[in-house]
Amino acid sequence: MDLSNIPRTEQAQPIVFDRDLPPETLCAIAGVRPYTPDDIPFVGHRRKARERPCLRLRESETPGVPGRWYIEDRLDARAQRALGRSERVRESTGCGLLDRAGAAARFLAYVEDKRQRILACVRPQDIPLVAVFDAYREHLEFGAHNLTPATTRGYLMWLIPVVRLCGALMLGDVTPKMCKRYEKQRSQEIDRRYGTPIGLTEIGTLRQAVNHFQDGTPLNYNVRYYIPQRDTPPFQWLTRDEMARYLWACRGRIAVAITDADGNVVGHRWRVARDDDPSLTGPEGDRRVLRDREEIAKRRMEIRRVLLGIYSASRHRVLIEIEYDRACARAHLSFIENRLHRKARGARDTSKRRPTIPAVPKLSRFVLNWGRADAAPRPGRRRPTTILHRADGEPYKNGIGRKLLGRIAADACLDKPVNSHVFRHTTAMWLKIEGVAIMVASNFLGIDIETLTRHYGTWDELSMLQAIDALTGGRRQKEGLRKRRDAWEAWAA
Repeated sequence: MDLSNIPRTEQAQPIVFDRDLPPETLCAIAGVRPYTPDDIPFVGHRRKARERPCLRLRESETPGVPGRWYIEDRLDARAQRALGRSERVRESTGCGLLDRAGAAARFLAYVEDKRQRILACVRPQDIPLVAVFDAYREHLEFGAHNLTPATTRGYLMWLIPVVRLCGALMLGDVTPKMCKRYEKQRSQEIDRRYGTPIGLTEIGTLRQAVNHFQDGTPLNYNVRYYIPQRDTPPFQWLTRDEMARYLWACRGRIAVAITDADGNVVGHRWRVARDDDPSLTGPEGDRRVLRDREEIAKRRMEIRRVLLGIYSASRHRVLIEIEYDRACARAHLSFIENRLHRKARGARDTSKRRPTIPAVPKLSRFVLNWGRADAAPRPGRRRPTTILHRADGEPYKNGIGRKLLGRIAADACLDKPVNSHVFRHTTAMWLKIEGVAIMVASNFLGIDIETLTRHYGTWDELSMLQAIDALTGGRRQKEGLRKRRDAWEAWAA
């Protein structure tokens, strides 16, 4: 048998399989410590990593038992994809110390199998990107990852410009330089949904399409990308005053901004009948103006969404899936345990953590009243199973209409419509302002601490206020004492 193909390594000389050599000499040639029955077994000895496959004699942990020959190899990314194995390979040949010919045969078979499997991979220069995009499109349209129809349409919309600009290229043309040119060409347009450059989202879609294609087709190539760093998008949250105005706007009231001489907003008040008809005086002129009953009825479900979003800090998908404690097939509020389950029991957890949290007592009372109202039979409506539902009792698929939310935000004098994630940001900021421990807030919101501090800044507000006191000579504390003293004197007078 020709054993000249066994590679050389930096740690050991080429193994010479000569039947006349004693085991001690063979161990010395192989680069391992000679084995003697009197030696203590040496386990876990680390040597410098070998860049090419080799045979190594590994000692047995049992004294008096000879070692075995093992194949060791370190695979690059291309070989890992072709062989479907991890970076480090260590497998036994099943041959003992003296079975040198059998170990060499196993080693040569491994090297030949590795070479054939790598060569059998498809070259990326022969694959058009159109085929990659078409496979990814079919993957999305057939319900990949249990995506909603709206999310699937969003992925397909991001895929259209990529196909238009890169459809004539081959998979081998996808390089970091190509991604930079594409990002520079498309960075002038802004994605209205996320507030980020469109090129960033589309390059991410291109990477998802290529990764999906590589999962089903072995490639003799490692596709490299250039993914621009995404800035942390600004978030909107509501103060307690703004939240109160929003809730009253859901009940039909209309807020009016109060401005000073320079046009700056200094406060808000409710619109009254005197604003429409200056001739009205007295109690008649002070009567608050409300929207019509039909409009107020449409906004009734938004009150539920606000209270659920604030007291549960859940994402939009969880809010529209929360059920009454009946079937418990999805997210639900358990009155017996007084706990809010953000996912069905036994459901697989995802990257969007949905931990179970204790239910706020006020929220439990609200849900109990809502359940009694929904249980009352009404003509033309099925009995609702979810807390948030349409007028006919059917659960929402996506959410409440944006036009309705825009009208409510306008009546509350807010800058833009309030979506479900604004309530989650609001809860996080309220917890931060009230000085809740960061670990408690992380467990309640279902966010890791690193993400929490990256989105909402330094969490310890008390230490920041102490720094302000140190720089201003305690002016903030003196101002608070002065206000309390003035209030006490005014009350005593």
